[in-house]
Amino acid sequence: MPANVLAEVVSALRVNTFDNGQAVLDQISTFTQQHREACVPAQSQLAALSAEIDRIFAGNTMVDILAAISDAPGDWAAQTAAMLRSRSPLMLHVSLEQIRRARTMSLEDELRMELDMMHYVFRKGDGVEGIRALAVDKDHKPRWQDARVDEVDREKVLSFFDSPWRTEGHPLAGLGK
Repeated sequence: MPANVLAEVVSALRVNTFDNGQAVLDQISTFTQQHREACVPAQSQLAALSAEIDRIFAGNTMVDILAAISDAPGDWAAQTAAMLRSRSPLMLHVSLEQIRRARTMSLEDELRMELDMMHYVFRKGDGVEGIRALAVDKDHKPRWQDARVDEVDREKVLSFFDSPWRTEGHPLAGLGK
């Protein structure tokens, strides 16, 4: 769906008052009906790039991924590389580790891992610095702990996955039981 259509949907939702959630969904459905035939996922830009995206993001490390996307042709690659370079190098590594681990986990175990990880994001990660740069000082110049992805220590990344709780004392211990 073209970006301007999404902006029109948002604008239409803001000016109306709805009695319930179904009324909101009906408004969206009515508004987007005229664009449905033009939105064929298999013919989207994302679909056309999926093999290249899969190849690039299959890299073994964040360093490999950033190198591959930096060398890839096209605006999407340049924009994605720039976006990745603007993020916390440490948290890029942590996020990649999380994704890789989650592939073989149950939902309950993944949610426990996520809580463990987030516990550390604000204690030893770059979470507070990101908030400072974007929301508090609004200087948009975060001072990440590591300046580049190739400076991040693997042991520090792995430490985000050490639960601060014993198994039976984990806040989400009862999930799935």
